[in-house]
Amino acid sequence: MDVWAFGITLYVYLTNTLPFKANDEIELEKQVIETNYTELIDKDISSGFSNQLVDLMKLILKVNPKERISFSEILKHPWFVGHVEEKLNEEFDFKDM
Repeated sequence: MDVWAFGITLYVYLTNTLPFKANDEIELEKQVIETNYTELIDKDISSGFSNQLVDLMKLILKVNPKERISFSEILKHPWFVGHVEEKLNEEFDFKDM
């Protein structure tokens, strides 16, 4: 569930919108399960961000947890390695640890 929560948080950060709009818990649960996340990402993220980030988001936001990428796989993903890890090393000087 943590990877899922990370993906939803990243989606909100990137789009400045929530992926779901429901009036109650039942409707929210239905939307979470029935949303086509590939279409959602293509609509809301594909045009403004790198292909690597789009790929990562599609791997994170899979409804079936068995198909979802793990945190250790996220750390090895080209978008993370190519962007986030480099910025963290610059900011916090992890190279010396």
